[in-house]
Amino acid sequence: MNFKETIENLKANNSTPIVTECLQTMTNDEVLFNGGFVQEKEKLSNLYLLRLNMSKDLNRDKFEDDEIENWEIAVDNLMKSPSEELKLSWVSSEKKTYLLFWDNQTKKLQAIYYLYSKSSIAEQEINNDKIIEQGFTVSSVKFINGKRIKDWKKNS
Repeated sequence: MNFKETIENLKANNSTPIVTECLQTMTNDEVLFNGGFVQEKEKLSNLYLLRLNMSKDLNRDKFEDDEIENWEIAVDNLMKSPSEELKLSWVSSEKKTYLLFWDNQTKKLQAIYYLYSKSSIAEQEINNDKIIEQGFTVSSVKFINGKRIKDWKKNS
């Protein structure tokens, strides 16, 4: 799912404050967008349950209460999802990174949560440039106010 499709699907699934906030961020702010990847629901939901439990048990001091709370809701939604395959995409802004889990067939949003950003967009761009310099690829694309500004291409 590309940036435009993600916006349209968020509009169709605009049922929670987090969805509204993510949609507003994508259309009104500077963001890095990653279209993501597809994974079996069982594997992806178990991975994010494990990450949640580790964050609660081992790294609790690194997360705010609201991050943990909405992460718990998202994992619960993932576990209950009837989807066989999920697509995980994400949107990073100056303030938050949103993780969006979609049914890969219907494109219906199954879960969403955010984490507070640990690095600025500028720092993430520098990191992307370094990754490209090392000969690897970067899948994120920069948008400002919903307009594509920059993507990173591997040097030939």
